[in-house]
Amino acid sequence: MKLEKLSDDNIIVFLNKFYIRKLDFSVGKNLNKSLKNLLKIISDYYDIEVSGYYNIKIYKDNVYGYILDIEREDVDFYNYYNDHINMKINLISGNKFVFKVENNSVMSPNILKYVYIIKNNYNIYLLPKKTIDQYELGSIIENTKTVYGKEADIILDRGKYININKVFV
Repeated sequence: MKLEKLSDDNIIVFLNKFYIRKLDFSVGKNLNKSLKNLLKIISDYYDIEVSGYYNIKIYKDNVYGYILDIEREDVDFYNYYNDHINMKINLISGNKFVFKVENNSVMSPNILKYVYIIKNNYNIYLLPKKTIDQYELGSIIENTKTVYGKEADIILDRGKYININKVFV
């Protein structure tokens, strides 16, 4: 799990497949319970106060896992207790996540067998083509910026796929 705090009221949670084995993100009652458990974990381990009303967008990629965009709403007329949480959940499926290369050391031949390379403008992106080994995925996450949602769709539509055989001769 990786967490990016954009502000006091907005955090992004990256949940790869290896982490979410413990959580149930299927639609239904379990989804609400799993999200509340995840928010409790965030509160306990990252020292972030979690209470109030949240808009949660869940992006799902079949190869990577989930990205949760969690935004706390300022609702004046509700009086929330310390651990009271209400959520509006928007599950967005059919996504592809791409990884913007920020450090060229991620471009090893070992990782390249798991990804497609896409060039868009002057940037290089990696698109997973099959499930990635946990250690290789960790290397990709450490050396890239994860792009998802509409921004990833634009990159996939406009980007040019590069032949990996021409990268390493």
